[in-house]
Amino acid sequence: MTLLFLLLGCASEDGACSVADGEGTVTVDEVTADASGTWIAQGSSVQINVTAGGDLAGGRMTLRLQSTTDGATAVDALEAAAFPVTFALGVAEQGAALWYAPQATASHAATDAAPGGFSVTAYDGDTLEGCFAFVGEASDGTQVQVTDASVRATPTVVGP
Repeated sequence: MTLLFLLLGCASEDGACSVADGEGTVTVDEVTADASGTWIAQGSSVQINVTAGGDLAGGRMTLRLQSTTDGATAVDALEAAAFPVTFALGVAEQGAALWYAPQATASHAATDAAPGGFSVTAYDGDTLEGCFAFVGEASDGTQVQVTDASVRATPTVVGP
């Protein structure tokens, strides 16, 4: 699993994961597009909703961060602000990732057979930034590769 975190494709020249110019991007099966996101804390977990634009317009992802690879809850890890903070995607009790292609009726999920990774690089009490990658598999066995992905997520507005 450590290898995947080293392969996150949004690394800067010094090897650290970063969100280029504060904007998010996502690459799905070698198609790259801009991406925007929102996040919400749900108990001790954090859910990030990512919306793709450009050639992937209408595509979306749901990322659920539960506990870090060191065992801290997502909310506690954000509050501790010791970045980067890493999560395994597709591993029970750690994190989940789903890709919904434009006009698709099925989703592709990260699995524990080939877990992905999410690295939170910044959180200022409002905006959350991070990079991620995963292989998603649908119930029919088809796969998608999500690589070179980054997101700058703002809080989800709840209420009127």
